[in-house]
Amino acid sequence: MRLPRELHRLLFLIIPLVCGCGSEPASNSGPSADSQPDSPQQVAASERADVSQAGTASLSVAIAPKPPAKPSPEQIAKWDVPAYVPLQLLACNDGFDDPAVQCLAVSPDGKQFALGGSKLTLWNTQDAQPTVDLLTKYKPDEVERPIRAAAISADGKWLVAGDEKGTVRIWTLSDQKEVVAIPAHKGYITELALSPNSRLLATTSYSGDVHLWQLPEGKQLKSLKVDKQKIHHLAFLSDDRLAAAGSEAGIWNVETGAKETALTTKHLMSPALALSSDRRSLAFSDADATLQFWDVQSSKSTGSGWRGAGAQLISFSHDGKWIATYANNSEIRIWDTAAGRLVQVIDADGEQTSALEWLPNCNGLLISSESRLRIWGTADAAAAIGMKSMVLPTPATPVAGAQQAMSPAQMQRVIDIRSFPRLPGAVPKMNEFGFSTYVAPATQADAELYYRYALEKAGWTEAPPSPMTPGLIFDKDGCRLNVSFASAADYGTGTAGELQVSLQFEGNYDARWLPKLPVSDWKGTHESFSSCMYRTKTALTDAEATLLKQLHAAGWTAYTRLAASGSEDPRSRTLKLLQGGSVLTVSLQNPADSPNELAVQTNLNVSNQSLPLPPDAGWIEFDASTDLQCVVNTKMNLQDAIDFYDNRMAAEGWLRREAGRHTKDGKAWLPYVRGQQDLFLRLAELSGGGTRVVVGDAASSSWQLQPPAEKPVDKTSEPGLQAADFTLPAGAMAVKYDVDAKNIEFEVADTTPPKLGELFAKQMEALGWKRDGAGIVADDYTFITYEKNKAEIQLRSRPADKKATAMIGGDGMLWTKPLPTAPVRISYETWLRRNRYDATLDRLDAFVAEMHKIPVQSPNK
Repeated sequence: MRLPRELHRLLFLIIPLVCGCGSEPASNSGPSADSQPDSPQQVAASERADVSQAGTASLSVAIAPKPPAKPSPEQIAKWDVPAYVPLQLLACNDGFDDPAVQCLAVSPDGKQFALGGSKLTLWNTQDAQPTVDLLTKYKPDEVERPIRAAAISADGKWLVAGDEKGTVRIWTLSDQKEVVAIPAHKGYITELALSPNSRLLATTSYSGDVHLWQLPEGKQLKSLKVDKQKIHHLAFLSDDRLAAAGSEAGIWNVETGAKETALTTKHLMSPALALSSDRRSLAFSDADATLQFWDVQSSKSTGSGWRGAGAQLISFSHDGKWIATYANNSEIRIWDTAAGRLVQVIDADGEQTSALEWLPNCNGLLISSESRLRIWGTADAAAAIGMKSMVLPTPATPVAGAQQAMSPAQMQRVIDIRSFPRLPGAVPKMNEFGFSTYVAPATQADAELYYRYALEKAGWTEAPPSPMTPGLIFDKDGCRLNVSFASAADYGTGTAGELQVSLQFEGNYDARWLPKLPVSDWKGTHESFSSCMYRTKTALTDAEATLLKQLHAAGWTAYTRLAASGSEDPRSRTLKLLQGGSVLTVSLQNPADSPNELAVQTNLNVSNQSLPLPPDAGWIEFDASTDLQCVVNTKMNLQDAIDFYDNRMAAEGWLRREAGRHTKDGKAWLPYVRGQQDLFLRLAELSGGGTRVVVGDAASSSWQLQPPAEKPVDKTSEPGLQAADFTLPAGAMAVKYDVDAKNIEFEVADTTPPKLGELFAKQMEALGWKRDGAGIVADDYTFITYEKNKAEIQLRSRPADKKATAMIGGDGMLWTKPLPTAPVRISYETWLRRNRYDATLDRLDAFVAEMHKIPVQSPNK
């Protein structure tokens, strides 16, 4: 299971603190909670004040640091890397009406390429439209679409493609005439490859069999059983050797039919392979997400795998200098082949990337997605292709002193830490837009010297140290970057002598700019660029409502995370808010040492997935864990909302697209692209006025997009058991009826999970429910299910410090009768969801008034 990005980052930040590598304790003589620096200079001055007042232990370090050492010429020669000119988007073709692009093939001269999907189109590289669709002359029952595999022979004579029926067709590339149609497989063609002499064709389907055919006659020569499962990639290393990747990767002798080499021994989750244009190097992914290399001439591994670079798609540039990879993680990565260094990350969320291929002679990169084709390259590549580069919108320049978070595009113009140079021998551990960490064989002194040198060269200025932030601090264009170090052995990510290096890009928004509640006199109060902590005597509901209003006035938009589940504690709140490319988390809870106060903690992170939000959208539904999803309400009418997005999207670097754009019957569909990212906005007029904006597949997880609630009916006769009627065990404590998660939670002292299971079984059987299977009955975990009229109720129980915790739930538990517990105050988010109100801040006052009618629960309960 993939952990959320926030949890990954939190784990990497917490462990050094436990190991003694973190920041010093907070000082009660730090800056005032009301101070809000207006500029980077004031921020730096404030941090210098932090340092000067931090106490004797840090005084000698902060006020009189040793002058930084200068790198030696030998170190500079070792650290400097060749200049890299980033690829830019040269062309974006999305008007060819093929919503199912699956494959891509490039001619050896680089002048033509073919796209396979619901069509099979042939293109010239400089044209924005295909020259021909080869499938138009066929009857619907002759070709079953989509086309999943296509290839062009090395001599440029043949274009080959396979359809869903398992039929492979061969055309002459020069005049697009069919030479032969081969009934190659019983199922759809997943992959095909052509030998270097253009006389041998290999085809495969979902069965794992590879059939070999003679060209151009289409005569079958033999069949190889290469895998038990679907083969994803094929490549001829020579006329008699074939590499294949499916559940494993290997090399086969096509003359003898024998496997020559097992490239992998473990089951591959992400099978991929690619051959360099000179057929000397084979790259493939192994089971540990490492990109491995095989020397074709010596038939040996090069022994220089790139950890963390495994991918589903791999492509060598034709001069061999660069490798492009796509790992199904919304990123396309460009690597320096000689150094194994990541030089560019292209965000690719939106449509799924289906293929990527380099163009010969110019190092232009073709990238196809579900319905778009893009060409990437440099200005020289565009000139070599004979095409005019498209004009792209330039992100607006941030307004100095505006206390406004930059957009992701503006942040990336400052730095992309994912591809920023690293120490020699770096092994990546995590590589995200805002947080990157790796392990390298280096001392901390060398690492500090390296980053002072590399970042100064990139235009960054080292800021004074802060007792609240470990490591080095750098500033550029109002943005902040923290570089910290820890022993890899202590950290559990490496061995003795290795250093873990973490880079955290914090954007340009200073947490000290945030509005605050009245601050209590508490010695633990502290502030830094990315976080603040203080206490207040404001009551929880009032604190939540006040902060929502204050933060909205400061340009922040609160959100409910789509597709998220869980329950809330009536004694705490967690608010999530967005502004530009910054994400703010505000935590409110009663501290154990002072239950009449609220501890307020604010933390800022950055994200490369966001979109402009109307100023009046105080609350939205939002998720960016995979593809961007969003539900936004605004009081603007439809046309004003369209104008707003067209203007703001351009200001944040998005390019308006005309294909698929239209307005009809109070609705509008607005497509945009930015680089390799796709965004499609659906706007609709609301019956009460205003406009709703939906991005992505949010319907299944948004309460606002659910069908209207049915009229209340008597459900007392519905099969099931009312939660209010469920008899809790004697001595049940900490009882919680969670009407949102639809379960009952409780604890029982001096008992075990199996004993609770026995009590649960007796009660359910007495009510006529039947046990469904044996379940799990053990001291460390008990899970039992009872069934009646196809409805189920389960018990889950675990031990915990001389007691057992339990949770009762399932679709057989009904929640229509009043519960035997007093109502508790809930969060504004839960209140909106339960009442099926539109997401907005307009009802905040009504929410507060309703909560004030409910007695406050004692913090000690």
